[in-house]
Amino acid sequence: MENQNNIPVVISVTDPSTNISQLDTHTLYNIKGKDNNGVIDVQRRFKDFVALREILVHKWPGCYIPGLPGRKLFQGTDIKMVNSRQKFLNSFCQKLSTLPHLFYSQEVNEIFLRSKEKDIYKILEQIPKPIATEIIQRYQRHFGSLQGKDIDVVLQKKVEDFVDNVRKNQQSLKLAKKYVKETVQSQEALNKQLDTIMNTSIPEYEKSYTSMYCGQQPLIFNHPDTTPKLNNELKANIIFKRINLDLYLDLVKLELKDCKAFLQMYKTKIEYEEYKKKLEQKGNDLQIEYQNVLAGKQSLINMFKRASVDEIKNSIQQQITSNNNEIDTIKNLNDIILAIIGFLEIDRYQQDKKQQYEIIIQKIQQLEQESIDEQTLYWKFIQDHSRQILQDQISKKQQKELNENQQQEKIEIIQQKIQEEERQEEIQKVVPQENGEYANQQQQEIQVDS
Repeated sequence: MENQNNIPVVISVTDPSTNISQLDTHTLYNIKGKDNNGVIDVQRRFKDFVALREILVHKWPGCYIPGLPGRKLFQGTDIKMVNSRQKFLNSFCQKLSTLPHLFYSQEVNEIFLRSKEKDIYKILEQIPKPIATEIIQRYQRHFGSLQGKDIDVVLQKKVEDFVDNVRKNQQSLKLAKKYVKETVQSQEALNKQLDTIMNTSIPEYEKSYTSMYCGQQPLIFNHPDTTPKLNNELKANIIFKRINLDLYLDLVKLELKDCKAFLQMYKTKIEYEEYKKKLEQKGNDLQIEYQNVLAGKQSLINMFKRASVDEIKNSIQQQITSNNNEIDTIKNLNDIILAIIGFLEIDRYQQDKKQQYEIIIQKIQQLEQESIDEQTLYWKFIQDHSRQILQDQISKKQQKELNENQQQEKIEIIQQKIQEEERQEEIQKVVPQENGEYANQQQQEIQVDS
């Protein structure tokens, strides 16, 4: 199904599920999407991906074939390994979708993405490896834009220099992977401690503090009104566990797999060159053998063939002709591979690296900003709530003092009223006595006058 993609391909690898049985335990990865030939909805094992890539390498020598994560013994169903594989298998499929000559090949589109047969890897492994002439014919159909391009030492040097840079970059990435992995592990340990402090130590301290100094009244982390908001809306159980640098680690791993895939692509060209040299050596040996036959000499092999000299000469000439044809075919194929690498794959590789780097860096920046915003909201809520608690406490204290003052004023008023009443009573007692004395005095004065 060698087709051309004329609509955008949507494809993703999601929701891995592990099947466990007495005979076999394996993980299935869901592949869903849509392309020029319809809907994609299949499940594939990791070994299906491996078999697909191997047949693509054989059928498309010199072309970039996206890399896959390596196999690890006894870890095929480990949850961490499964999730890691899922990310890289998703990247593998998405990269394939950008390469129409691969994506719409029979192996990918018809067998891997749509066959309902089980054990897809067995079907792919049974596909015969193509011969050089078949590869050339396929390349002539798919890479017609290369026709007329100069295949010279300038192009050869361009490819060799780029390959050297990829090798150097590979070594730098291996070192970067080590450092980033150690940093991620340190951040995991730090986040674990921070999570323990924020979600265990501080709430426990607050509980002890409130019971000792504030009675049984909860403050923030144990308050029935604030705890749900902290855990749900403000994601207290998540924000101290985020590790955004693991995306950068994924980027480094992807880069390493791409480096390996590019170097494997160039290695195919070197293998064809080595094969061509072997054919040339074989041609030289056949020429020597032919000259020996002409000189009346026979090798042990020819002596046991019981053939005439003319038959031996004709046989050797046929072998020489066939060998020369194979040399020409391999040379043509190697030139095409050099052109594919030099004019197509290098540019594609550079552009892919740029886009991949920009996407990952933007994603890390976005997640880091989200983490900062989340923690800012978290601490702002705590600060605002703490301030409110303090204000409430101050208000309660002020209200208490006000109540006490008002109570004291009432007491003083009552006391004053009592004192006034007592004073009035004293006055009432004094006035009648004074009035009696005055009356007696008046009576005495009247009697004197009389």
